[in-house]
Amino acid sequence: FSDAELRALKKFVRSPYFNQRLEVIDLLDFLEKPLKNKRPAPEKEQAFAAVFGKDQFADHRIRMAMSFLFQLAGQFLAVQDFVGDTPQLRLRQAGLLRQRKLQDHAQQALMESATALLSRPQRNADFHQQLYQFLLEKYRAEAETNPTGPLPLQELSNQLDRAFLSRKLWQSCFMLSHQTVYNTTYDFGLLDAALMHLESAPVLNDPSVAVYYFCYRALTNPDETTYFQQFKQLLLQHNKLFPGDEMRDLYVLAINFCIRRYNAGNPDYLPEQFDFYRDGLAQKYFLVDGALSRYTYLNAATIGLVLHELDWVEQFIRDYRDFVKEPHRESLYSFNLARLEYQRR
Repeated sequence: FSDAELRALKKFVRSPYFNQRLEVIDLLDFLEKPLKNKRPAPEKEQAFAAVFGKDQFADHRIRMAMSFLFQLAGQFLAVQDFVGDTPQLRLRQAGLLRQRKLQDHAQQALMESATALLSRPQRNADFHQQLYQFLLEKYRAEAETNPTGPLPLQELSNQLDRAFLSRKLWQSCFMLSHQTVYNTTYDFGLLDAALMHLESAPVLNDPSVAVYYFCYRALTNPDETTYFQQFKQLLLQHNKLFPGDEMRDLYVLAINFCIRRYNAGNPDYLPEQFDFYRDGLAQKYFLVDGALSRYTYLNAATIGLVLHELDWVEQFIRDYRDFVKEPHRESLYSFNLARLEYQRR
């Protein structure tokens, strides 16, 4: 936990709605200092003495307290995440208020859910799924308040298709990539029917569908360069519509595709690979928890050296040195720097 999370957890554990066991509160208070100082966990005997005083040590009592604290910590993470997701929170409230026949309050919560959802920049598969859930709740509310009036069934159906297609294509691209790397075989289910439908439907105008459609077509038709170029163009053009972790996954898909084409004897894909590394680094897509993989650090420098982008390589290996975790930082930094100087003669 961060310090802020730890403070919030202490409030959570002290709430009688979630916890009425005083020993759990005392245990968390005892653990707070070593947690903040990143010190090793104390021995159970020490914790028992802090929690139960002079009582004779009983292993099962301290283990029970530990278990309850662990369960509460998990609940805290789930509650914090749910309460922080305003569109889902307001949508759930709208449904519960509707069930209690409080239509005006339900409608207000529903509108707040839509406003929060639409204010987010992302328009990926998760967005379409949440928008479908909003439309479904809107349909239920209208069906109850005006059962004889027109209902938004077509809008609901269209959004369900969009949510399914974007998620199905997303899933299929990663199944196909994993299948290639690990020499396994998957059943792609309704994918063929989905592809047949969307090729004759306007849904391909949606970037969340189109990006994965052209990605899938590129992966399954590697010799047809048009698919890859359309995938690349859409990805660079609509990068703000996807969250950072999804963009990282998409860039990895693109880079792995370029590697396979280059290894198959097509040198044109080396500059393409470099473009994805350079842009992905600039956008910080490759940073995970503030760290850069040592493989990314090595591979990006290698491609830059092969393409004689020497000034970029020098800037890159110096700027990203501290993002590589120990114990690999110094050795990789020195190795990349040595290769750069060797290239410069």
